[in-house]
Amino acid sequence: MPVFRSPYRGQIKKILIIFQEWDWKVEIMPSVYWGGDVITIGDVLDTIYLHLNQPIRQVTWNNTSTERKRIAKMRCRERGDRTKRRIDWLGGTSAFGNLKFFGHSVGEYTAEGGVWLISFAPGRTVLPA
Repeated sequence: MPVFRSPYRGQIKKILIIFQEWDWKVEIMPSVYWGGDVITIGDVLDTIYLHLNQPIRQVTWNNTSTERKRIAKMRCRERGDRTKRRIDWLGGTSAFGNLKFFGHSVGEYTAEGGVWLISFAPGRTVLPA
């Protein structure tokens, strides 16, 4: 089994990742595909990837700034796709920055493994269309 599919520490079964600049919250659970009963680093990376690859909802698009729309359109064109995705919101800061522990709860959200803030750094990653 690849190391990123092995549990990091303990028996954590749920964490919450918050994208601080956007109102996105992602619950990380053990992967059914890999047959795990605890969260692995692979589960975290897979879930973040899937979240960022989701199309931008129309209601979000309608309620965003002109500048954010411009950035998303530009990134979408660079990817060669017509569907604007959450990764496009990141513009030129789509390289992974870090995960920072926030606490065990935020608002009404509580997670056994804690609540974590994710940040991104300057640099670009390319997601397949």
